[in-house]
Amino acid sequence: MLMTKRKPVSVSEILVEEFMKPMELTQAGSPTRVGFFCALSGQNENV
Repeated sequence: MLMTKRKPVSVSEILVEEFMKPMELTQAGSPTRVGFFCALSGQNENV
């Protein structure tokens, strides 16, 4: 394994920096932007 002196990067940081910022997505808006819709209800359902 190649040893580097860089600190580890989290998956969420990669997601935000490489995808969400360039596409101007927010955490709330990104699911609907990619076509995922979920109706909220008072019931506990698996979607």
